[in-house]
Amino acid sequence: MANKKNLSDKSDALATFLTEEGYAASNHSQGIGEELCQHHCPIAHVAAQFPELCEAETEAFSELLGTHVQRLATIAHGDGVCTTFIPNIKNLTKNGKRA
Repeated sequence: MANKKNLSDKSDALATFLTEEGYAASNHSQGIGEELCQHHCPIAHVAAQFPELCEAETEAFSELLGTHVQRLATIAHGDGVCTTFIPNIKNLTKNGKRA
């Protein structure tokens, strides 16, 4: 993903990869960033017992995308979709408000 120039391209690439791996992922613009949704989780039954898996995945997303991400929901915790918010820091001013 290092060759992708903007957040949307990186998010698209991640969603494509996750879909290829069985997570039925999609992404879309949401407010001041992107929202990545995983509509299926092949490891949900394991992640329900070991939430560290979801935490490690969130950290991996952050590292791959080169920005902080926030996990909003997980299938393993009973939500219908795993949802991750990816803020676009270019849309924020120094005090954290919208530009």
